[in-house]
Amino acid sequence: MLKESSRGSLFGRDKRSFVLDQNINEAREFLSGLVRSESTSHECAHFALKIILQLGKVRQNPEDYLTVVSLLQESK
Repeated sequence: MLKESSRGSLFGRDKRSFVLDQNINEAREFLSGLVRSESTSHECAHFALKIILQLGKVRQNPEDYLTVVSLLQESK
């Protein structure tokens, strides 16, 4: 679903968009926790990073991109 979504398709300023944004932020935090966890497999962490990047694309949200960069720097 995310791959087929166009850039900015989840961006909006109505009430529904703000609720959706809050839920996606919670999902991003969950995925970030997976990446940070030492018990998460490499494949799972890689997939979580890809999801966060796709969320950033459809939301036009730089915070998602910065999260991925931060997670990649932490993993070095």
